[in-house]
Amino acid sequence: MTTLFAFAGALLAAVLVYAIARVDGRLPMTTLLLSGVIVGLFFTSCVMLATVLLAAADLQGWSSG
Repeated sequence: MTTLFAFAGALLAAVLVYAIARVDGRLPMTTLLLSGVIVGLFFTSCVMLATVLLAAADLQGWSSG
């Protein structure tokens, strides 16, 4: 199941990069590169946020038990 979600996330990222990078039907290389960096940073920050929130939830579970 994890593999399926990983594939879906990668596909979503690729579609987002392509959609952001298209300008008037063209696909400039610099726009493609910069949009890839932006989408990558966004998803990295989402993973970091989830890691922090899950770690905080684990800590709260340990302290109350």
